Amino acid sequence: MGLIGEATNHLAPSEIALLYLTCAIEFMIHKNIGDAEWFALVGLQYKHDDDEIKQMLFSVCACIHNQQKEYKKAKNVAEKGLALESEYVKSFLQLEITYAIQSLANDPHIPNGQRKIDPNAEGSFFLKIAREKLIEKEFDAALTAANHGLELELTSETLAGELLIYQKLAISAIRKLG
Repeated sequence: MGLIGEATNHLAPSEIALLYLTCAIEFMIHKNIGDAEWFALVGLQYKHDDDEIKQMLFSVCACIHNQQKEYKKAKNVAEKGLALESEYVKSFLQLEITYAIQSLANDPHIPNGQRKIDPNAEGSFFLKIAREKLIEKEFDAALTAANHGLELELTSETLAGELLIYQKLAISAIRKLG
């Protein structure tokens, strides 16, 4: 982690938090939940005024807790994110709360319908494109890819959450560029 420490010397706290958010998402994609959680928690420790980044970090933490079947923690973390002023990620946080509550009640929502192409495989393809386009700073293309993935009838809430996070990152980058 020394390299990240050196790289952050010249960044604003919100930029550092965004860096940790990006790392957390990347580790989630590669199913390394322990490191994803560590990066998200460290990102939440940086003091700044960007509620959108804070909400995305809370979203990642809530998603991780739901994946680990820690539904009460997921609900509590998501509620902390909802308490922030920004409207940016509220729908995703509400989704995590809903999922946690349904899981606690042992009655998870299972979407119906079958497609000839597995929508999760197709969604993973769009997720890969969105990630690559974000890295290449082609934010409009990243947003388009994430939107296409979200239009599918995904059965993986993790995949949908990851696509939503990339969508929000692309929107945020587009807004900041003007």
